[in-house]
Amino acid sequence: MKRLLLISVFFVSTFCVSAQNDSTSLFKNKLSINLSYSSVKSNTIQIPFSNTNNYGQPMYFTTGGQQNPQYNIELGYDITKHMTISGYFAGAAVGFNKLTDIDSLNTSFDVSVEGRRTYSYGLNLKYHLLPLLLKRDNLRLDIYATGRLGVITCYEYQLIDDNWQKVWLNPELEYGIGVGSAYYFSKHWGIFGEYYLGNFYNNSLTRWKAGITLKF
Repeated sequence: MKRLLLISVFFVSTFCVSAQNDSTSLFKNKLSINLSYSSVKSNTIQIPFSNTNNYGQPMYFTTGGQQNPQYNIELGYDITKHMTISGYFAGAAVGFNKLTDIDSLNTSFDVSVEGRRTYSYGLNLKYHLLPLLLKRDNLRLDIYATGRLGVITCYEYQLIDDNWQKVWLNPELEYGIGVGSAYYFSKHWGIFGEYYLGNFYNNSLTRWKAGITLKF
């Protein structure tokens, strides 16, 4: 995830310089960057052992299904005081552990299940609710409804012709609606959390994320 962190630092630096040098631009006080953490669940798979049970049937070892950290970056623009549109990118490593099998001669050998990387990107729309009730600017608390629509892409390493090869899987659609809130400690930064219902990686029906938000 070092690459994602470097990208985040680059955009933060760029927007800071832009906000300072161009006070009359359309972007002043309308840009935001969200850096957040969430989690995704890896697929559950069964690995056959070389041993069989007493009935001569193959035995399997089940792995996967664990929660893995996902790191997110979101670049937003306030269309109005009620609505924000943003683009997001997220990445996670959802690989499996390396297994060791014991054959009937009691000799061990590795069963490699190579890692998978998943990325999601798309658009997010937020509708801020408090400005409908409170006719004030620079509110510290922000409560909003949100929706997202994007694409999930991932690759994994598969054993092909006795060689591990990188294979990109077919992209999938992700979408969701949810609610979120943020609290600003100053005019330019705060913390936020969001919770979604929808369709996400590995057929997950929910997704949450939490992190820091920066405004320029």
